[in-house]
Amino acid sequence: MDANVYRQYAASFEDHWWTNHRRKIFARWLSLAGVSPGEGRSVLEIGPGAGTEHAWLSSYGPVTGVELSPVGLEFCATRGYAQLIQGDLNTVELPQQSFDMAVDFHVLYHSWVKDPAHVLAKMRASLKPGGWLLLTEPAHEYLRRGHDVAVMAKRRWSRKDLLALVRSQGFDVVECSAFLSLLLPIVWISLIADRFRHEEEVSELAPPSRIADRILRVVMWFERALMGLFPLPTGTCWAVLARRRED
Repeated sequence: MDANVYRQYAASFEDHWWTNHRRKIFARWLSLAGVSPGEGRSVLEIGPGAGTEHAWLSSYGPVTGVELSPVGLEFCATRGYAQLIQGDLNTVELPQQSFDMAVDFHVLYHSWVKDPAHVLAKMRASLKPGGWLLLTEPAHEYLRRGHDVAVMAKRRWSRKDLLALVRSQGFDVVECSAFLSLLLPIVWISLIADRFRHEEEVSELAPPSRIADRILRVVMWFERALMGLFPLPTGTCWAVLARRRED
């Protein structure tokens, strides 16, 4: 990705309303599965970008990050990662059976990932028996828009295809839900507006106004309440919690 995108991530995503929402989704799922912060679990984060998830992930244990971009690594180096590995996920060798949790937050969709199944297989091999996979990816090809161009997005998944991919690489799915579902009407409007804007505009990375931020956090609180009752069938993204299947 362009260096400016990393700078925008670093400036706004550590406490962005939507990254905050994503963390709370997984924190609840992990808690229900008996995984709590402070237990010293080892964490592998692929594609950490600017490292804005480190503070949350490190509450579970030491975090190893694997990042291709030198710009991203510079930002990550200021975050306190236990280890940083510069490497291309298509070819990098990961430590075998070394981690309790492996995290992919919007990575497999990138154009530079040649084979998502191959990367997931590597992540599974890096996990200890019974290790956890935390995965988010964008949903639905019809939601492709200018922002996808800016972040080098190549893929969007249906629920069926994403879960088939996860299961095919030796994981048992524990939780799966769409999220950012309540914002779909706004996204549909944005899809129309995108036709009149430059395709590489990246305004989605900019933080909203204080009022908009508060409103969005309330909306996301309500969405999480719904997710506590049932998995959401559609949205702009998928969240998956899976566990390494025993051989």
